[in-house]
Amino acid sequence: MIVGLSVANQNLKWVSINILGGGWKIGYTEDDSTWFYFDHNIIGLDSLNRLSYEGVVVDKNNIKWFGSRDGLIKCNNFNWSILDSTNSPIPSNSFGLGIIDQFNNKIYGLANLGLIFYNEDSVVVSSVEENYHILNNIYLLQNYPNPFNPITKIKFTIPKSELVQIKVYDILGKEIKTLLNEYKQAGTYEIEFFTGSFGDASNLSSGVYFYRMISGNYSETKKMILLR
Repeated sequence: MIVGLSVANQNLKWVSINILGGGWKIGYTEDDSTWFYFDHNIIGLDSLNRLSYEGVVVDKNNIKWFGSRDGLIKCNNFNWSILDSTNSPIPSNSFGLGIIDQFNNKIYGLANLGLIFYNEDSVVVSSVEENYHILNNIYLLQNYPNPFNPITKIKFTIPKSELVQIKVYDILGKEIKTLLNEYKQAGTYEIEFFTGSFGDASNLSSGVYFYRMISGNYSETKKMILLR
C-alpha cells in the first residue's frame, strides 16, 4: 500500500509504502519497473516504532522528507538523518502527511498539535490548544482569493513584537485604505480587505491594486486584482 508519492530530479519517483508481509519501507524507481527500497536498518532508525513513514515530499533543493511517528526523516543525496524534539525546535515527533509551500516550508500535521511549518531555519506550529512560535523569518503571503470580489484575506508572519502597517494602493500609487497599523506579538495573522456595498472601499472599480506591509526594517508589496 502506497501512502505517499513524489517526483524528484531526474524523474526519480519516491514512495513510502507498506509492503504486505514486509513492513514499512521507503522506495524509489527510475523507470517504473525496477524499485530500490530502504528499511529502518539502512536509514539508521533503531526503533521498530519508527517503521511508519507517513508520505514523502521533495523540496526545491531536491531533498526528500518523510513524516514518521518518531520525527521528520530527511534524505539528502542518500544521506539520511532524523529531526525530532531532541535535536531541533520541533515540539512533537508524531508526523502525518506533508506538503511543500512556495517558501520551501515543509508543512506537516502533528498529532494533537495541529500544523507545523518547518524550513530548517524556523518552526511554526498552528495548534487548536496552544501556539508555538519559534521564528527567524518574516513573511507577507499572497492574498486569497485572487482575483477577488468583494473580500480577500491577507496573511503575514512576524518573528517578534513589532508595529505592523499594511496599506492598500491603486495602480497610480494613491493610498486607498489602511488595513492595519498596530503592534503585534510574534506569530501569524490574517486580515481582510472588504470592498462590498458598504465601507470606505465600496466604490473601487475592477483593476489592479497593491498592498504593502511595513514592519521594522521589513517592507514588501504584493499585487492583487479586484473583479467586479
